[in-house]
Amino acid sequence: MLVSKRTRVHLQAECDKAAGGLAVAEALRAFLMGRTADTEPLWASLEALLVWRQRGGHIDDAVGQMLEKRTKGQILEFFQELLQDLSMP
Repeated sequence: MLVSKRTRVHLQAECDKAAGGLAVAEALRAFLMGRTADTEPLWASLEALLVWRQRGGHIDDAVGQMLEKRTKGQILEFFQELLQDLSMP
């Protein structure tokens, strides 16, 4: 099967983008593993997002939009709580 250079470049860019997203998620996962059970909902959302992406899911489909919205909200909430914890004497 012959694949054009343009297609190869596009596929490589998609792979690089996905790998970058997975690396960030894995780093966050490592960080969360050191936290208490209060991170469990966020951890479950991240895990669902990773599994879905590994199975070929795309951020622009209905499932992707739902997972992204839920995960972004939980990440924001987590870091807001973390900042509050850090600012307390």
